[in-house]
Amino acid sequence: FFDGSGLDLHVGVVSTDLDAPSHQGHLHAAGDLLFIDADTQDPIDVFAQMAALGTTGSGQERGLGATYLALEVHRDTFNAGFYRDDASIHTVLISDEQDQTQDTVISEAEFVDWYSALKRSSGDRTFSSIVETYGPDAGTVYLDVTRDIGGTTWDIASANWDDVLERLGLVASGLRREF
Repeated sequence: FFDGSGLDLHVGVVSTDLDAPSHQGHLHAAGDLLFIDADTQDPIDVFAQMAALGTTGSGQERGLGATYLALEVHRDTFNAGFYRDDASIHTVLISDEQDQTQDTVISEAEFVDWYSALKRSSGDRTFSSIVETYGPDAGTVYLDVTRDIGGTTWDIASANWDDVLERLGLVASGLRREF
């Protein structure tokens, strides 16, 4: 939906690891690129490099805290130029466990209020969750946040990621399906 579309976009990746000082809401770079924009050469390869975070980070995933730090606390420092007041914001969180963000960083209710205030129109902001949807490791906090803000939910164990990626691409690119 984005590659070659001409859309004025910024795509970045943040880890849910808030223990490692090099992560803590910092955009994960690929070479010298902090985020992908319309001028990025080979954006698919660059995204693959940014998203290759691995599984060796903190055992306590804190996606709400990482999102808040990236878009608010480090907006004008580590992540300068990524967030734009006049652009929509669509966050996709992928996790195989419950959010463990401490309330001292931001509580779930504070997060929903803060994120919802980023953009006036609910169509200009979504928070989508690809998480375990059932069982003891279900990402219920993420699912609740998606329900409150708006976005797509998907079970991380689903074999058909093509469907969710198509849905996410349609929403983030501003396209809509009509039936």
